[in-house]
Amino acid sequence: MIHQRLVNFALLFHQAVHKGLLLFSSTVLAIVIANSQFYDLYHHFIEQNLEISLGQNSFSLSVHAWVNEFLMAIFFLVAGMEIKREMIDGHLKSRSQRILPIVAACFGVIFPVLIYIALNYQDDIAMQAWAIPAATDIAFALGVFAVFGRRLPLTLRVFLTALAIIDDLIAVIIIALFYSGTLYLNYFLPIALCLLILYLLNKSKISALGPYLIVGLFMWYFFLKSGIHCTISGVILGIFIPLKLSENNFPLKRLKKILAPYVEYMVLPLFAFSNSGICFKSINFDSLLHPVVIGITCGLVIGKTIGISFALHILKALKIINLPENVEMRHYYYVSILCGIGFTMSLFIGLIAFEHNAIYLELAKIGIILGSLISTFFAIILMKIFK
Repeated sequence: MIHQRLVNFALLFHQAVHKGLLLFSSTVLAIVIANSQFYDLYHHFIEQNLEISLGQNSFSLSVHAWVNEFLMAIFFLVAGMEIKREMIDGHLKSRSQRILPIVAACFGVIFPVLIYIALNYQDDIAMQAWAIPAATDIAFALGVFAVFGRRLPLTLRVFLTALAIIDDLIAVIIIALFYSGTLYLNYFLPIALCLLILYLLNKSKISALGPYLIVGLFMWYFFLKSGIHCTISGVILGIFIPLKLSENNFPLKRLKKILAPYVEYMVLPLFAFSNSGICFKSINFDSLLHPVVIGITCGLVIGKTIGISFALHILKALKIINLPENVEMRHYYYVSILCGIGFTMSLFIGLIAFEHNAIYLELAKIGIILGSLISTFFAIILMKIFK
């Protein structure tokens, strides 16, 4: 059992390297194109409408919207399944295993948010994006750790994985509660019907994935029309997929195995490419000193580190936790700095918050990329110097 877990972690971090590099490459490519003669072509591509027709009915979204609304719902579906698996049969299945990453993740959200609010409370538009520095990018963070933290204890990798999963869950809750638009109540009944059908499928121990996915597709559409961000439908669907029905029947594992490669090597790179195109022509030194940029950067770099470290010190002082063998407090500092890499989820929140304000969205992108790069740099330096 222990050997199998070690093998699983080895595979996880091997994949994380490639995922992190692919995300980074997609981001760099978008920035290069956005600052070249191909900017108009890039902008035309992401704004191009794609239409789906079913008989006399048609449904149209831009490439940008398809990526952010539909493909990211698939990302959230995989995230929802991962959260369920960890809570039932993973690193978060017992109270003792949950308490450290849960408390650390909560403080790692609160402190960055407080820093951002302190710097932007006088700007009503900026305050719409208060949650941006609260998120951690699990692919980037695990990728950096996999490359530069190989000699660090396995316990830290478990902690980082659990912390990032809890962080994702908090981000999902924040999006659901605070980043929904005008609510259209007439869509709530079909959403409730979809939830009931998913519940009955789960309780009936239906192992076929088709019925879940068909209901999930309808639920995504109803969420899209309801005003609640439609990516939440992905998380909900993931939670209803059965984990285990018999000794050799694992529907959740089966679906995750099918979807994960598409999410890792298509959805997230496309998301990064279609949303990271910052044009530096509009950026000057004053832009870097804007409270939105400083708030996000400081929230990610300083807020995450202080918040997670503070939580660890409190839990240790109260003797709620004991440090594992061969693990020192400084090791957890490295992880807390890594959690300042907030690319994917931070960018996603920024896109929702500043959907109708291009200037503030550009500032948010600068802060996210700057904060993530600084966190990466400091984490690498510390992990290489203090092995």
